[in-house]
Amino acid sequence: MTSLPKNKARNATVESSTVTHEEHIRVERVESYVSEDQIWTVVHENHFPDQNKLSFNVRDLLSVTGNIIDDAANNSIVDNILQQMSSCKDGEQVSLPLRTEAIFKKLKTFSWEAKAVLTLAAFALEYVEISGTLPSTMASVTNLPINLDDLLHNNNPNDVPTLTTAGRKIPTVVYWTIFTIVACTDEINRITSVKYNDEPDNLPNLYLEKIKEIVKELKEQYDRCMKEKAEASKELVICDNITKVISTLILYNDTVNQQPVISCDSNNTKIDGNAFINEVKGKYVLFYISSLENISKELLRLTNLYKIIDKEYKCKIVWIPIDGDWTTEAEKKELQFMEWRKMMPWYAVQYFPSASYMYLKKEWKVRENSTAVLINPQGKVENTNALTLIKEFGIDFFAFLDIQIHTMLKPVVEHIIRDDSVLKQSMKNQGYNFFIGGKNQKTTIDLFEKITEAKDAIETELKMKIGLARVLEKTETAKTFWARMKNLFFSLARYSKEYEYEQVTKEVHKLLSYKLHTDDMDGWIKLTKGWTVVTCGQANTIYTTLEKFSVWKQHINDFGDAFTKYHDSLIT
Repeated sequence: MTSLPKNKARNATVESSTVTHEEHIRVERVESYVSEDQIWTVVHENHFPDQNKLSFNVRDLLSVTGNIIDDAANNSIVDNILQQMSSCKDGEQVSLPLRTEAIFKKLKTFSWEAKAVLTLAAFALEYVEISGTLPSTMASVTNLPINLDDLLHNNNPNDVPTLTTAGRKIPTVVYWTIFTIVACTDEINRITSVKYNDEPDNLPNLYLEKIKEIVKELKEQYDRCMKEKAEASKELVICDNITKVISTLILYNDTVNQQPVISCDSNNTKIDGNAFINEVKGKYVLFYISSLENISKELLRLTNLYKIIDKEYKCKIVWIPIDGDWTTEAEKKELQFMEWRKMMPWYAVQYFPSASYMYLKKEWKVRENSTAVLINPQGKVENTNALTLIKEFGIDFFAFLDIQIHTMLKPVVEHIIRDDSVLKQSMKNQGYNFFIGGKNQKTTIDLFEKITEAKDAIETELKMKIGLARVLEKTETAKTFWARMKNLFFSLARYSKEYEYEQVTKEVHKLLSYKLHTDDMDGWIKLTKGWTVVTCGQANTIYTTLEKFSVWKQHINDFGDAFTKYHDSLIT
C-alpha cells in the first residue's frame, strides 16, 4: 500500500492556528453542542448515503484499517479527509463544525458507518505515533453503528421494535465520532507546533465524554434489539386447549427477560402457574390487553360485569399489560401497574413475555390501543374485538359466547316471550313462530292481526300450532331486540364460512337491513323454528306467501322448507 506522508496536512496550518486559539476554542465550545434534532436535520438530510455506491466491506476496514484502505477507497479519499481535519482558509482557522461538515461532503456516497471508519482510518494513519489509544477507543465506538446496520438489514422491525429507535441514532453517533476525531487532530496539531507554550486543552476529552454518553444509550438499545431478536426467533405454538394456551402464551419459558408473575386479585396476591391453569380449566378466558396509560373507563365497565360473567358464563378475565421492556423506567412502570391493579378483581400478568407479545401482534392483530380477545374452553379464539362489542352490548355480549345453531335466538328474543307461556313452550319444542315488526306501532298491530287470520287456516289444515310475537318500534323491547340481533350477527361472523351457519347468517344480515329501511316499507316478519331463523322478509311478501298456502301446500315435507321456497320464488 502506498504510504501517506506524515503530518502533511498538519504542517500546513500550524502557524495560523496558535494566534487565535483561545478565542477559537471558546467559540467552538458553543458551536459544537448542538441538539440531536439539529444534527439529524443537517447530517441525515444533507449527507444521506448513496446506497448504489457502497463498494467495500466496512467491518473489514475497521478491523484492519492500515492494511485494506487501498481495497476500500483510494488514497485521495483519505488524503482529502486529512486536509479537512486540519485546515485553514485564507490564513484563518476553519471551525470544527465546518471541518466536520466538509468531511461529510467528501464522504457523501458512503454509508453512515463507512463515513466514521474512513475518518478514523485517516486519523490513525496520520497520527498513530502520537495519538496513543485514541484510534482503538474510537474503533470500539464505530463498531456499534456497524452492528446495528447489520441488524437493520437482516431483521424485520416488527420483530425487533427497538431497531427503529436505535437506527435513528446512527447518524448522530457518526457525527460526534467524526467531530471528535477532527477536534483531536486540531489539538495534536496545536501541541506539536514549534510555537506551542500552553497547557494541553481538555476540549477533546469533553467531546469524548459526549460520545460515551451517546454510545451508552446506543449500547443499551443494541442489547435490547438482541433480546428482541432472540425472543422473536423462538416459535410460539398455541394449542387446542385453554390450559395449553395459558401455559404456552403466559408461562412461556423466556430465558432472556424476567419470568412473568401472575396475581389473582386486586391485592396482587401471587399465584403459581399450575394453580392458575387449574382455575381457568374448562372456562372461557377474556384476555384484556392494554398499555399502562389511563384505562379507568374500561376498568369500570369490566368491573361492573365481572361478577356476572364469572358466575353465569364461566368466564375469567386476565389482564395483560403490554408496555415494552420492563427493564426501562422500571420504577415508573411498577407504580403504574400497581395503580391499575388495585382496581381489578381478576387475574393479571406482570412482565408479559416479549415473544408472546410478538405472537399477539401477529396472530391476534394486537396494537397499542386497548383490546380484548376471547378464548373458548377448547383454546380457540372466539373474538379478537371483544372490548369494542362489550362497550356496545354490555353483558349481552356474553350471551353469545357459544353459538349453537339450534339455540342462537334464545338470547335475542327471551325478553319478548318472557310473559307468554304458550310461545315460550313453542320455542322450546322447536315449533314454528312469526316475529312481526312495522315502521310504527299501528302498522305492527295491523300486521299482527292480518298474520293471525292467515295462519289460523294453516293451523287447522296441518293440525299444528304457529306462535306469534310483536316487536313494537320505539320501545325498550325493540331496542333490546335489535341490539341483540346485531350482536348475534357479529358473533356469527366467525362461523359464516361453515355450511350450516352460512344461510342463517344471511337471514340475520337481511333482517338487520330492514331496521335501516323501516320507513321505506310496511314492516318485516321473521319465521323461526324454535331458537333458530328459518327465513325473513318484508311484510307484504311474507303475508302473500301465507295467503297462497293452497298453491304450495301440496309440496310440504317440512313446513319451513316449503314456506321458504315459495317465499323465495316471490322475491325472484
